[in-house]
Amino acid sequence: MQLKLLETLDENSTRAQALMSIVDFRKKWVVAGEWLCTIAYGGDYKDWGYSDFEAYCANELGIKKNTAKKLMTSYQYLKAKHNKMLTEESNAIPEYQTIALLNKAHGIADTENQLVEVEAKIFSGELAEDDARREIKAIIAEPVLPGMDEENAFQKLIIMARKFTRELRACKKVPEGLSDRLNIAINELEKLK
Repeated sequence: MQLKLLETLDENSTRAQALMSIVDFRKKWVVAGEWLCTIAYGGDYKDWGYSDFEAYCANELGIKKNTAKKLMTSYQYLKAKHNKMLTEESNAIPEYQTIALLNKAHGIADTENQLVEVEAKIFSGELAEDDARREIKAIIAEPVLPGMDEENAFQKLIIMARKFTRELRACKKVPEGLSDRLNIAINELEKLK
């Protein structure tokens, strides 16, 4: 979609320059993903005084663990499944968030057939990024069985509450008594099953 538009524009126009900057930006995430993989798997961050890769990313690069992971998995996905895009001058590289989501979808059973068409549209530039992510999310969404909505929602609520309590315990600013009171409330919720 962007490439087709770019072909119709005067390359010196403001519109073409803005569009080209976005295309270049997308190419740069691929380079960043490659470097992150090299550093993470090579352990270079240890030589630079960091105890773990996450600390290196946060302190030196200013990126969160989740962002680094998405950049790396997206790069690895492109390298494994669309290596031609990495070796040729390609302007149709999707956003790393879309590739990370596509990678996640491929790991879920019963989605392969549905993903073939969506993936083709993504890499041809036919499908806008937001639409692509929306379609992928719809494919990987858990099917809801009749009568299970409320029970599933209740179970998810309890799981989230337990996770929240664990996070509170790990935080030194939160008094210990508060997490104990939350545990009591969660136990009461579990009795409602």
